[in-house]
Amino acid sequence: MASRLEQLLKKQEELKAQIRKEKNKLSQAERKKDTRRKILLGALMMDLMKKGELDEKKIMKRLDGFLSRDIDRKLFDFSLQIKR
Repeated sequence: MASRLEQLLKKQEELKAQIRKEKNKLSQAERKKDTRRKILLGALMMDLMKKGELDEKKIMKRLDGFLSRDIDRKLFDFSLQIKR
């Protein structure tokens, strides 16, 4: 009897591991899609600013207020945040 229970418990753990693996795959795929959407949206905004269809100064001012991580702020040559 104990060996049957042990077999079932082992199988249960294997199934839980497979479920975790599949959930991670789905999560990763969603993150990749989200990243791709952000890249494309950013490319569109940059193109519209270049063509003068969006006010670049306003966008950059909003971006300056939006970014908080120093590594992100450096990408746009914004001053670094003062650490408190």
